[in-house]
Amino acid sequence: MTNRTTERMAKIAIGIQLLILIRLPAEVFRLKYLHGSNLTLAAVEPFIRGELITAIFAALAVALYFWNRHQGTVWTAGTNVAILVAYKVFFM
Repeated sequence: MTNRTTERMAKIAIGIQLLILIRLPAEVFRLKYLHGSNLTLAAVEPFIRGELITAIFAALAVALYFWNRHQGTVWTAGTNVAILVAYKVFFM
């Protein structure tokens, strides 16, 4: 892979992580709509944990991007998505 392609993939990977960071809090509003006043912290906790996981990986990906470690940025984003999928399957 050329450096330009790797850099473009790193930008896309960071963008995907930012979309995940936006989607997770939006899920809380969906739950509030479904549950109404019966919404408990226990129902929201898994999404807060997912948000924290994504925020940590997104910060790491951005740091790697600025250190010109574009391939590491892509791997970090891929790992983030894989961990979130595993978290959803096993804990939600």
